[in-house]
Amino acid sequence: KDGVLYSKDMSRLIYCWQEKEHFTIPQSVKVIEPFAFCLQKRLRNIELHNDIVSIGDAAFMGCEALEHIVIPRSVMEIESDTFDGCISLKRVELHDEITQIGRNAFRHCEALQDIILPRNLNYLNGFECCYSLHEIDIPSSVKKIDGFMFCNNLRKVILHSGVREIRDYAFRFCERLATINFPEGLETIGVRAFYPSNMVRAVFPNSLKRIEAEAFYHNERLLYIKFLSNASVGDCAFARCPIIRIKKPDDMVFGDKVFVQDTSYDKFAFWD
Repeated sequence: KDGVLYSKDMSRLIYCWQEKEHFTIPQSVKVIEPFAFCLQKRLRNIELHNDIVSIGDAAFMGCEALEHIVIPRSVMEIESDTFDGCISLKRVELHDEITQIGRNAFRHCEALQDIILPRNLNYLNGFECCYSLHEIDIPSSVKKIDGFMFCNNLRKVILHSGVREIRDYAFRFCERLATINFPEGLETIGVRAFYPSNMVRAVFPNSLKRIEAEAFYHNERLLYIKFLSNASVGDCAFARCPIIRIKKPDDMVFGDKVFVQDTSYDKFAFWD
């Protein structure tokens, strides 16, 4: 119907093959199938209704003209790649009952400057290459932080006591990131999580157990770090950092390579 393939009962929108600029999802549709509007490069506006219960993987991938989206209250998860490559997307309205933002869900949403994350979110891995994103407040319901690599204009990250792990590469190449708090409850900071950043100081909580290899590698402005716990720190975790002041428990011991300044260790930058 009108260039769109539906199931026989019109409850599933399967694929739109005719180019659209504006489209309203019929009220009968409950499910938008994976890739349904993929590469609709002229689609500027899509109206979703509150009887939609599922939006499939990559449903709007590559909709380069799409500027605004309101997620229906009946949709509980943003699946992987849903809005990947929506380079004009400036405004996203999410409701608080959403529990998951899947892998690369908003990757390359290059115009997205800010977004309010749902209070009940428990999985997040979706904002790589959001070049205009300036600040993000991650709710306490998220236990593992991931998916902000290459957000090179991200300046501020707000974390809450629920977070347990900042995963490998979570904020890699967020080179303008100047402000982030490490709350009580955080246990692990992963490999290259902040390689590089723009932070000047970092205070790690009592709960911290482990900083993995190269986590803060090549943070050229990092001058002060403070440990409240006797955490384990991996090789080159603070390599190429100009740290001039360290506060730590008396019995805390660092390995020989933790603060190495030798540029020959740049070989560590390429193993991934």
